[in-house]
Amino acid sequence: MSLCPHLTRLSSGWFAALDVQIRTEENYRSLYRNHIQPQWGAAGLGDITGIAVATWAKGLRQGGYAPDTVTGITKLLSTMLADAADEHLIPGNPIRNRHRGRRNISRRTEVVWPTPEEALAVAAQAATLSNTSDGLLLLTAAWTGARWGELTGVQRPNLHLDDGLFIVDPRIGALHESSRAGVWLGPPKTATSARTVGLPPFLADLLRVHLAGHDNPIVFPTVMAFLDTIGDTNHVSGPQRRAA
Repeated sequence: MSLCPHLTRLSSGWFAALDVQIRTEENYRSLYRNHIQPQWGAAGLGDITGIAVATWAKGLRQGGYAPDTVTGITKLLSTMLADAADEHLIPGNPIRNRHRGRRNISRRTEVVWPTPEEALAVAAQAATLSNTSDGLLLLTAAWTGARWGELTGVQRPNLHLDDGLFIVDPRIGALHESSRAGVWLGPPKTATSARTVGLPPFLADLLRVHLAGHDNPIVFPTVMAFLDTIGDTNHVSGPQRRAA
């Protein structure tokens, strides 16, 4: 039996020293709490082997977890163990990329893009079931390809309808959501995400009418109001929920 500290003991200081975005830290904590800690929390750091982790990861995949989810879990564990090695708590990180076993022949799910008619139908349905603002939000997403946070974070000064464009501001160009920190405007996902996005004429006309109907500085204020109403704790952060 190893005399090294248990992973649970390492995790306390590891998370305290973590310096990442709020949402990234929340994701790490969720993966650790739901997957890593139950399996490895009581294990001594020196007792965690690469073969044991590979067997565990295989079981997660066979249990129905998405491959990307399993990769995220094992990468987090590997990062923690690499830091433990840097602190000389263990000789080295036991998790290594291994290219043995069955060749992965699984195919990625093909992305299905809606036709313009289908996009219009979805937007009309949203407008009927929710409100016209949400319908226009989906329509804007379909014709611009902008991310959820970029659209819900668009403010009037960054919307230039006469020029047929809106600007994703590098400092406050996206809406961010967190169960711990609430809702706030901050940088978009990546540095290159700060950009100018073109708007087709028909969409610029619809947005002009939409802005005339409210005086909120946020172009799509109903989303922000909804998140405030539910306390930003039980909503889906974007159009899709990842397996976790």
